[in-house]
Amino acid sequence: MKCLIFKNSSGFSLLEIIVTLTVAAVLATVLIAFTGTAVQRAGEPAARLSDIYGLQQVMENITGYYVDVAHGEDALSRLYNAIESEDTDPSTGFGAYKSSKSWVYYNASREEVTSSAQTSDTMLKIVLEPVAGESTIKLTAFFVR
Repeated sequence: MKCLIFKNSSGFSLLEIIVTLTVAAVLATVLIAFTGTAVQRAGEPAARLSDIYGLQQVMENITGYYVDVAHGEDALSRLYNAIESEDTDPSTGFGAYKSSKSWVYYNASREEVTSSAQTSDTMLKIVLEPVAGESTIKLTAFFVR
């Protein structure tokens, strides 16, 4: 009687290993393509929130100043003059910000109209932007007598 000896293959062939590595590489490429930008931009919401919080602090400082000078007739003029229209140093008072300020009123069509000077029906419009960071973030406030 003859004994049959079977060859026992207990490993993977080279072809199976190459195919597996190729499929894994393709899946990894797809995964990186879909999640790569999300991982890179994951810190943006925190930076934006920090900018918003900073602007809110500056606006609270400006509002506090206005409350302090509100008892005078020239309170809006004093606030207008106190706000710098360019980048400011945080040590100057309100905080670090870029601002634009203008005297505005609303006409009968409810459109905002910019006035060249303060009158009895104008409001002081202040728009703040962060000095650095997200440039599309703006905080607007209106001050009236």
